[in-house]
This record gives sequence, structure tokens and C-alpha cells, in this order.
Amino acid sequence: MTLKNKVLWLIAISSLLRIVIAATTALGNDEVYYWTYALQPDWNHFDHPPLVGLMIRLFTLNLHFREELFVRLGALFSSAFCTLILYRMLSRLHSETAGWYAALLYTSSFYCSIIAGLLILPDSPQLFFWLISVYLMMEVFIIQPEKHNKMLLLGLSIGLATMCKVHGVFLWVAAGAYILFFNREWLARWQLYLSILIFFLITSPILLWNIQNHFITYTFHEARVSSTGGTFKPLDLLRELLGEILYNSPLNYLLYLIALTALFRGQFQIHSKLKYLLLLLAFPLLATIWIISSFNPTLPHWTGPAFIALIILTSIYLAQRQPGPQIPLLVKVSLTLTVVTIISAWIYINCFPGTMGSKSKENLGEGDPALDMYGWDQLRDQFKYIRTADLRSHLMQASSPVLSEKWFPAAHLEFYIAEPLNTDLLAAGSINNIHKFAWLNYKRKLLQTGENCYYITPSTLAFSPEQLYGAYFKSISKPIEIPIK
Repeated sequence: MTLKNKVLWLIAISSLLRIVIAATTALGNDEVYYWTYALQPDWNHFDHPPLVGLMIRLFTLNLHFREELFVRLGALFSSAFCTLILYRMLSRLHSETAGWYAALLYTSSFYCSIIAGLLILPDSPQLFFWLISVYLMMEVFIIQPEKHNKMLLLGLSIGLATMCKVHGVFLWVAAGAYILFFNREWLARWQLYLSILIFFLITSPILLWNIQNHFITYTFHEARVSSTGGTFKPLDLLRELLGEILYNSPLNYLLYLIALTALFRGQFQIHSKLKYLLLLLAFPLLATIWIISSFNPTLPHWTGPAFIALIILTSIYLAQRQPGPQIPLLVKVSLTLTVVTIISAWIYINCFPGTMGSKSKENLGEGDPALDMYGWDQLRDQFKYIRTADLRSHLMQASSPVLSEKWFPAAHLEFYIAEPLNTDLLAAGSINNIHKFAWLNYKRKLLQTGENCYYITPSTLAFSPEQLYGAYFKSISKPIEIPIK
């Protein structure tokens, strides 16, 4: 079997596994939240640019197919194409063996294969456009430097990557630094400046929307990364580093370190231009997040795209060490670990009879994120029964909305309860708590004096409606407990 066929089989088998998981697991907190981007498209949203919402619209055929598989379908396609792009890129840069190793490393990475390749997040479309951008950089700087017009496509792809998540601009950091330090000839070419113009035209909606909305995206993210007033927090940095190790698969991370060590010791051959370009694609983003995490909490997946360059570097290193098609032992173990982990997670989410979170009745399950991805259909069916009885007794009206205080669980209640039962969900709280729902509220009928509503809160995030809304209602009924088994 040729290496190309092996890559196609790898894509087919891994995609089939993802399809099964995607079709049989409820959406997570972030996933249902990004459904609201598709529900109400905009030039930008409270916390991210719009492309993940447009991806959901595309693959659900304009929200016609609401099943979890279709909501996640864009991530599944992105993962498959990214694997193929990596194989193609490394085959041109070095060898088919390097391309085969790159496909294996990508598939065995938790971030690439699961976080961005199974779950529907802004990372899902961004990783696709990030890889396209890296491929085009390889083309215009390394493989075919005489093809100057491909620089225009690079501006387009970086613009689209940034319209997924704003740290797509780090692609220009890499390209710009490479041109300034290693290829100044580009400074005399008009294609570079037109490419930059294309990038600004594509990303201009982010700026225009923020001008209209008082730069709320920037103030929100600034507060996230400057909340401690400059106090050095080594434990947050350690948590970030450990998170990166886990998200990229510990054995993959070890291979990246081995390849980098060998590179700096001169123990394997790589074109100097390629070496510098890969380092620029990885370390500016990594260093920025490491510095931020030294003073404020960060999330490990923020650095995810930076590891694409390290996958490329490591694949070339492995291909030089083992030029045959055999899979290195560490890669085999890493791939096995990823498969075992995803299957184990599916079993735990869907089959485990209990919770590893809190056992207290007041906050049962708190601390167990797996509970966010199970039981919403049960809740809908039981709530529908309660609501039908309330309508018959005229205790509630058909227009009585569901009220929520925070973007999660509001997004789950929107997707699994309010929409299927043809009622509105309203979010009432600070904008930093309700996020996108502040804009969704405007397209819905707001509560009027004398009207009733439902308030639903899970035990994993139990808020007291009396404390939240007691001043605004004549009475709040004794809660009905709905068990999810």
C-alpha cells in the first residue's frame, strides 16, 4: 500500500470514529454557545469573530439539520482536510514519509484531532485556514519563490483565519518577521502590499462592529488577560504548560522537544530558511501566551495553532531518522493513547452511572464537565410535560419564556429546550455573564409587567432565582426538581 493510500485510510478511519462520537454525544457548553452565532449572524460577536457561526450555518444547511452531527460537521471536514494538507505540504517540502508522519502526529494530537477536529469551536475553521496559510508561506518563501502572486492568496487565507479567532494575526507576525530578517526582496514587490490590503479588507468587519459597540470585544478580552494587576503567578504559567502538554498529547510534546533539541544541536539537516520560518510560526504565539499566563489565567488551546509548525519540524526530523514507512514507537503509543482517551471519554459521558463531581444535593455534579454533554433530551421531555400541564391549567401562557442568568447554561437551554418547544429564551444579567445573548434579547419579545416565565438551572451551576430576580416578580414558586439519569 502506498503512503498516500495509508494517509487516506488514516483519514477515513479517524473520521468515522469522530462521526460516531459526534452523533452520539450532546454538545458541550462552548459548542451550543457558538450555535447562537449561527442563530443570529453578525459581522462580529461579543467574544469572537463570526466564521464559526457561518461554518455551522453552512453544514446544517442554514440551520435545517439541528442534530449534533450536523452542527459539528464543519469540524469533521476541517480535520480531514487539514490532515491531507499536512501530508501534501510535507511531501513537497521533504518526502512522502515526512508527510505520513505529519498526518500521524496531527491525528494523535488531542487539540488537532478532538478539540478542533471533533468539537465545533472557532479553532475548527481557524486551524483549516491556518494550515492553508502555512502551506502558502511554504510555497511563496521556500518551494516556489518565483510565484509572487500567491502572496495575494496568503493575505486572503490569513484574513479568514483571523475572522475565526483574532490571533490569526500571528501568521502575519511570522511572515513579516521572516521577510524583514531573511527575505527583504519582498519589500520591493507590490504583491506584498496588496496582500496586506486584502487582509485588512477581510478583517475590517471586526473593527467596524467594535466601533459600533464601544470596542466591547477588546475590553472583554483585555479584562481576561489583565485581571491580576501585574502580579507574577508561576502556578498559572505551570498550569498553561501542563495544559499544552495534555492538549497536544504528552508523547507528541516529547517528540517536539526532541526534534527542537536536535535542531539546535545541529543533529539533523533542514533548510535554514525553512527552519527560521517554522520557528517564527511557533514561538511568537507561544511566548505571548506564556508571558500572559505568568500574570493571568489562560486557556491551553490558545496556543494550539503554534504547534502546527512543530508538527512539520518533527515530521522532517522523524523522516530523516527513520526514512521507511514504519511508524515510530512513540507515535504509535501516542496515536493509541488518543483513541483510547476519546473512547473512554465517550463511555464516561454516556454510560457512567454517577458523577465524579460533587455529591452534595445542592450542587450535585459540580466540577464534572462531562455532565454538560449529557441528559438535555431528558430534561426537554420532562420540562415539556410540566409546561403542557401548566398551559392546560392556565398557570402559564404559550408565550412564557425561559429565563437564564449566564451564557451557560443559557446556550444549552436555547438549543435543547427553547427552540424545540418553540418558545423564547431570555438572558437577564450583566453583559459579561450573558455575552451574545445581550444581542439575541433584542430580536425577542421582552418580559412585560404581569407576565410569567420559567427559570431553569442545573445543579452543577445552581443559582438562586430569589437572589437574582426576587425584586422583579411578585412570587417565585417552589422549584421542581427534574432528575437526569
